[in-house]
Amino acid sequence: MAPSNGIIKKLGICQVEKVTTAHIWLGMASLFGVMFVITHLVTICVTALETGWEMQHLMIDLSGFLGGALFTCFCIKSSSQEAQSRRDQTNVWIFFWSAITCCVRVLDTSMLLGLIHVSALYEEPTGAVFIVNLVSEIIFGNLFALSALTGSTMFLCSKKEKETFDESLLI
Repeated sequence: MAPSNGIIKKLGICQVEKVTTAHIWLGMASLFGVMFVITHLVTICVTALETGWEMQHLMIDLSGFLGGALFTCFCIKSSSQEAQSRRDQTNVWIFFWSAITCCVRVLDTSMLLGLIHVSALYEEPTGAVFIVNLVSEIIFGNLFALSALTGSTMFLCSKKEKETFDESLLI
């Protein structure tokens, strides 16, 4: 299926004439971001129902959700910008957010897996809460941050566009 007929077009991802490697990375970040936002909503609901969250824990999780949603929009926008726009403010914001988030993801993943214990942030999840966190935080959250960092770095560091991709390879 060509991207013009599928979910890629509906979300507005990689809608440029000349799709480059950086566009593909930010397009992947956009898709992982959408999945992160959806699964993070499930995580918030399941955790609230299972554990009855304290206010500080809920605020930390909601800020992660809102930040993820905002930067998903930034990644979608950037994946559809022409090459001459690649160093605009959006890519700078994506770069800084994803660099910081990748560092935070190391701590978050370590806490979720029980390698580090910081009870002031939250107790180590078990059961359904662990499973939804595994999917939203460890899988989609890490993939989202890493692909956004890769794509934004490529946009900011490249001197010129070197290659294009056959868009028919996209889903």
